Amino acid sequence: MKRVAALVLGLAGIANGHDFWIEPAPADAKRDAPIDCVLRVGDFGRGDVVPRSDAHIVSFRAFDAIGERDLLGTEGAAVAGSTTLRAPGTTVIAYASRPTRLELDAFHFALYLHEAGLDAIVKERDARGESRRPGREAFARCAKSLIRGEGDASGFDREVGLSLELVARSNPFEFTEGDAFRVVLMQNGRPLANTRVSATALSGERLTLLATTDERGGASFELPRAGSWLVHAVTMRRAEECADVDWQSTWASLTFTTREAPAERAEPQHAEALRDDRPSSSNPPIRE
Repeated sequence: MKRVAALVLGLAGIANGHDFWIEPAPADAKRDAPIDCVLRVGDFGRGDVVPRSDAHIVSFRAFDAIGERDLLGTEGAAVAGSTTLRAPGTTVIAYASRPTRLELDAFHFALYLHEAGLDAIVKERDARGESRRPGREAFARCAKSLIRGEGDASGFDREVGLSLELVARSNPFEFTEGDAFRVVLMQNGRPLANTRVSATALSGERLTLLATTDERGGASFELPRAGSWLVHAVTMRRAEECADVDWQSTWASLTFTTREAPAERAEPQHAEALRDDRPSSSNPPIRE
């Protein structure tokens, strides 16, 4: 597996795009304890709540040693879904959305592609003579979160069949500072090589680690500290069969907490600097 390629601490040329993730509360619990799951979208580990929208949900399920079940919730509620821990080991929460259409002008689309690590799409647009055209895209979400229950952490590496899925290969609940945390990126059940994967701290000082998947879809990060982490990746392809969009993207995420996160989150000063360095017109819209 390829190791971490870079440590990003406020470099203006690299940002996370608009990431989407599941935030469970609590991140670990005893059997039969209630778990509330909030969906968030944002940058640099800071995210706005995305209320539950049944029209956007393809599936929102919990997977454990017993089986799987739907997460129930109220339309428009801040808590998108709730469940209880009913088995020892790790419960995996998985969310998949329907595609949402978005159109950006040529400048903002190129900026977004670069920041998302999709420079191959920039080159393809250039080759097609489309670099000055607006970017018409349909994007979908595939999010997972790991919740440790009582007993061992078995099930942390469970695959749940998302179209783009990040699968933990290291146990995040047996963590030592500096350990290599390994993941595999799967697309339609097969390892996906040569794709950028990022790990962003959701607690403490903001930082992002970058890696690229190897020929087996694997990527590895040396996490510098315990806490809450977001691992994320995006893929994009030409939408040949669609008349109203030119590109289809899928955003995958995986969240976990290696131990109880600090009660207060540090302000991401480098993240704010990133935003301040950009013209206000250069920020693409939030991708819900």
